[in-house]
Amino acid sequence: MVGSRVNKAPKKWTSFRTVIGASGLFAVVFGGLLYLAGLQLASTYRAQTVSADPLKLPKSHIVAAVSTTSSTLEQPHTAPTQGTGSVQTCVPYTASLAPSQINLTTHHDGLTKVIDTPNFYQIYGNDAATLRAEVRRCAPKSTGDTAQYTAQTIYRISWQYSYVHDSASMCHVIHAKVGVHIGQILPFWQPTTTANAGLSGDWQAFMTALTTHENGHTALDAQYAQTLLDDLNGFPSTACDQLPGAVQYVANNDIGMLDQANDNYDSSTDHGATQGAILP
Repeated sequence: MVGSRVNKAPKKWTSFRTVIGASGLFAVVFGGLLYLAGLQLASTYRAQTVSADPLKLPKSHIVAAVSTTSSTLEQPHTAPTQGTGSVQTCVPYTASLAPSQINLTTHHDGLTKVIDTPNFYQIYGNDAATLRAEVRRCAPKSTGDTAQYTAQTIYRISWQYSYVHDSASMCHVIHAKVGVHIGQILPFWQPTTTANAGLSGDWQAFMTALTTHENGHTALDAQYAQTLLDDLNGFPSTACDQLPGAVQYVANNDIGMLDQANDNYDSSTDHGATQGAILP
C-alpha cells in the first residue's frame, strides 16, 4: 500500500506548501519461521517556501499561499554566470521543483538522506529596488505573474516497512526504511560595473542569512524523517488488519508535526528576518 495526502496552509509572500501522494502496493511473502504479512510503501512530498521575507515588500504585496504539483528537479545544480556589461532582464523560473522519490527497495533498513546542491534562478539589476522587482517576476511561481516567495526548501519523505505475525491476528513492523530527499532553490545575482555602491556587500550578507534560514528547514526535514523511522521501529504489536492504517496515522501525525515545526520556525524568525535575511 502506498499512501498520501494533500496539505496546504496560508503563508506570507514567500511561502507555500504542497503534498503529493500515490496509490498502493501490497505484497504477501513467506520466509524462514515467520509469516511475512506484507510490504508497505508510502511517500509524501511537500514544497516549503517557508523561507525568508527578505525584500520587505509592502503589506499589499503579501498574498495567501496556494498549492501546486510538480515532479522532478530539472534545473542545473550550478549557479548561472553574468558578465559586467549592460543590465539584463531575468527569465522566469519554470523548471519543476519536486525532489524525486528515493527507491527504498535498493537501500538498507534505516534512514537514507539525499540533500541536493541548491538550484538557482538568476536576477539582474543595479539597485535593491530592481532586485526586488526581478524576484517578484522571476522566482518560481505557483500561480499568476508575481512570485510569492524568494527561496524554497523542498522535501519528499518516503517510507517502507514489512510486518510479520506474532500470532494468528497480531503483527509487528520489521525492516523499517525512511528516505528524505531535500532540494533548495535560491536567487543568484552578480553585480555589474554600474551596480550601486554597497549593493554587492548587502547582497552577500542577505544570501548568507537566507541560506542559513533555508538550512534550518533542511535540518527540520531530516530531524522529522528520523522521528518517523524511530516510530516505525518502535511500533507496537497491532491487529494485522489494522496495522497499515495505524502506521499511516502515525506517519501523517509525524508529517503534521514537521509542518507545524516549520511554521513555528518561520514565526520565531519572522521568516528569516531576525536572522538577517533582509535586503536593504
